[in-house]
Amino acid sequence: MIQEIKNMDEYNPRYTKNGALKWQHINDGRNKKKEFPMIPLDKIVIGKHKYEEENLKAHREQYEHTHELVPVLLRNYDYKLKSGYELILLAQELGLTEIPYIMHYETAVSRKPYCNKNKAIMDCQGKKIYVTKVAYNKIEECKKMCSELGLTLDILPIYRFRVLDENGKSIWKQEDLTLDAVLKKLTRKVNNDRRQSA
Repeated sequence: MIQEIKNMDEYNPRYTKNGALKWQHINDGRNKKKEFPMIPLDKIVIGKHKYEEENLKAHREQYEHTHELVPVLLRNYDYKLKSGYELILLAQELGLTEIPYIMHYETAVSRKPYCNKNKAIMDCQGKKIYVTKVAYNKIEECKKMCSELGLTLDILPIYRFRVLDENGKSIWKQEDLTLDAVLKKLTRKVNNDRRQSA
C-alpha cells in the first residue's frame, strides 16, 4: 500500500486501527508537535513484511528534510511490528540503533467482571481477564495438557493463546491462537503422544 508521507515539521503522524498512516496538521492549539518514544531495533519483532520502494523513497526524502523518522506501529504486549517496515529498512540503512514508535493497544477483553464473565484468569503481564465458566474450564484443561507435555500455556493480553516449549518458543508456526484452536491442537498432541508411548 502506497502511503502519503508528509513533512513532520508541519504534521504529526498517527496510525488507524488497521495500521494505515494518517497525518494531523500541527497548530498552536491542541495539536502540538509530538515527541515519540524510542525503541532499540533489536527489540522489535519484525515477522514477514513486504515493502514498497515508493514508500521507502518518500520516507528517505522526509528524513533528509527533517532528520526525523516517522514512528513505526508496534503491538503493545510483544513489540511486534504492525506497520512501518520501510522505516525499519531506512533506520538500518542509516546505521541507526533505535527508532521512534507508536504503541498499538489490542484490547477487547473484560478487565472487570460482568454478567456471566466472572471467572478471573491472569494474562502474561499479570493482569486479570474475566471469562465465562466454560472458557475458564477450557483454559484449565489446556493448562493440564501443557503440564503433561512439559509445555507452558501463555495467555496474551488480547485473550489469545500461545503454547511455549521449555525455551519459551511457540511450538506452532502461528504465534497466537484462539482458545478453541489451542484446545483442539493440544488434545490432538496429547492423544498422539499417548499412542506413541503405548
